[in-house]
Amino acid sequence: MIPWRIVLCAVLALATALPAGGQESKPIFRDVPLDHWSYQAVEYLAEAGSYSRRPMGSAKEGRRRPLVRYELGGLTLLMAGEFTRRVGNAASDPSRHARLFELRMQADTLALLAEEYAAELAEVGADSIMLMAPIRMVFANAPAIPGPSPFEDVPTDHWAYNNLQTLLEAGLHAEGVPAAAHGARTRYALGRGTADLLRDLARRLGRDIGGVKAAAEGRPDPLETPAQRLDEIQALRRLVHEFALELRMQGYDDAAIYRDLDALGPAPATDSAPARQD
Repeated sequence: MIPWRIVLCAVLALATALPAGGQESKPIFRDVPLDHWSYQAVEYLAEAGSYSRRPMGSAKEGRRRPLVRYELGGLTLLMAGEFTRRVGNAASDPSRHARLFELRMQADTLALLAEEYAAELAEVGADSIMLMAPIRMVFANAPAIPGPSPFEDVPTDHWAYNNLQTLLEAGLHAEGVPAAAHGARTRYALGRGTADLLRDLARRLGRDIGGVKAAAEGRPDPLETPAQRLDEIQALRRLVHEFALELRMQGYDDAAIYRDLDALGPAPATDSAPARQD
């Protein structure tokens, strides 16, 4: 358990440590660009229950504001304390093993944040390695999460950008689907875009797809032709194959999505989904 003295110091520091106007800022007080992966990591942990607030606001609501590195370091400290408490409480939970992937993914995300903001943590007397030590001990014997980090950038020449854009042009709607023209985005962002497209397909068909709920409002829109539907299903199947890990992070069951997509249209004779590009 992280001492509350350190957590209190972090909270007080965040409230008082901003530099005076006109004074040259230290690196720890520089704004972190809003397209930095840290914001996605914090939002993921907040949605998973490791923090109850989103101090930068919601991206979808247009209220997001940039944070300085010092603030994100303080958030990392607070979330690590909350996560350590949650993992301790889960030790006696009989469903803990079923949630092992979820907990391990959150721990790995915290480790990335602790490494990124090690200097800022040191400013409030917290060592990033010691901060993560009790968490690492819990998962010492757990299998590692395969594949690249969800918060790594996907190169702009990756086929997934074209797939997402093709689905948008075919009539599916989604908020915030990243385009390669706007620069590289993380695997997590592309996974969220895939989930948004699946959600709109569920709305148009009037049925859930692998736990992705059909929108309650509005009437289902039938697809224009069976051929168009088959093309969309195949394109979505490729995205689900590539971003299965990122979909699982958002609480979706990729196996169930495959099953429901197969019920909508036949899978190709040979799996056309390319292997995950690391």
